[in-house]
Amino acid sequence: MSAQRDPVLILEYENESILVPRPDSTCSYDELREIVSSTFPTLEGREADIIIATNEFDSCRGVWTKVSGPALPIVLPLVTTLKISLVNRNAQGGFAQKIASILFQPRLQPVDPPTSPVVSRFPSSSAQTGTQEAPFFVYVRNGGHWVTSICIDSNATVGKLKEQIQQVAGRVLDHGLTLDAYGIQSGQTIDMVDGSMKVGKPVIYLFSPVEREASVKLSLVPQWQISVLYPVVPVKQKVPSGQEMEWAVRTSPDGTLHELSTGLNVSYLFWEGETTAEIPLSPPPSPILSSEDGETQNTEIFIPNQPHLGDHNSVLVATNEVTPYLDATLKALGLHTEARTSFITYWLPSILKHKHVALRFLPQYAYERAAPLCVTPAPDVVLRIFMLFRGVKECDLGEWENSRLRKEDNVEWWKEVVGSDIGRAVDSSLFRVIEWGGMEVKEY
Repeated sequence: MSAQRDPVLILEYENESILVPRPDSTCSYDELREIVSSTFPTLEGREADIIIATNEFDSCRGVWTKVSGPALPIVLPLVTTLKISLVNRNAQGGFAQKIASILFQPRLQPVDPPTSPVVSRFPSSSAQTGTQEAPFFVYVRNGGHWVTSICIDSNATVGKLKEQIQQVAGRVLDHGLTLDAYGIQSGQTIDMVDGSMKVGKPVIYLFSPVEREASVKLSLVPQWQISVLYPVVPVKQKVPSGQEMEWAVRTSPDGTLHELSTGLNVSYLFWEGETTAEIPLSPPPSPILSSEDGETQNTEIFIPNQPHLGDHNSVLVATNEVTPYLDATLKALGLHTEARTSFITYWLPSILKHKHVALRFLPQYAYERAAPLCVTPAPDVVLRIFMLFRGVKECDLGEWENSRLRKEDNVEWWKEVVGSDIGRAVDSSLFRVIEWGGMEVKEY
């Protein structure tokens, strides 16, 4: 096999393959994306979203693997076909890109590490030039499954490596040290950390002025899965829609519930879950049009394993101020004293691990799409409060200036965000369903 292949290259996108003149090894990633978009007119204007992949190196093990910028000069002279895909961009932002970058076959059968650290199918750079060393590769593995290989300089910092690993599935090593400092050798396997996030103690209260029997059915999108619930009832797996569980309860005017299938008396229904690595089967729907004025509404799509928490939609709170802020906000949203106390005491240990936290409350409609709740007979009021938060390091505070200023606003503005009607939420003459929960957004 010769080191230089045909003067033409196959670009493959969806069900179409087109021959193009082979770019030389000096071609940049942006220039190659321009070639791709001019070859496939439907990609014009989406150059920044274009992903380029190959499966022709031994290190790929037949898996279509994203080509990084540093690897492009090595790849271009040697491959026959480049496969084109698009980043799955949506309203949730960055984490969607990380998941989408596990290209084409996110679930692979475990394999043994390669016996040779060099990509044996192609001649090494030293064989071609007589001066350069063979490419330096590390293999990134997630949960025991091979995902991709990364071509990188052995003198690169771990921070640089993390930038490339983040395109696959998260962060793993300390920023400032070099790969040599960790003793990482070419061809060595790097294990990925578990990137799941815990859904913390959502509890569901049912308040009715009269005794009544009700069915409470909770469903979860595939990006969430149940880890525990109480009272314990069967969890059904619905493919491809996710998990589903149902409680049958009898309410009492004092707020307690009798769960009929288990015979348990409880104050509320409780569940916890964790995120999965599932990728949405299709992009989120486009913004909808208001039927009243025809103006476009910005409707948020909440995907549990792609939570969006940033300077533009949160408040930054020092942890020594977080309890009064949360109590005031939860009260404004309509939570009664016991619920506010339970919420704060549950999350406080996690919050106090940080000096500052950024937090936000999801619009109820966005949370509802991720965890649909069906109560029969239909209640007069359904209030579902779900908080996202994350720690913010001292060195990063400058990136959260809008959040810091927003914290000084009256907490009443959260009512508009969530969509709560406090008057009805506290009206004891109504049949009310009230839920609170949250999730810590972790950075890997």
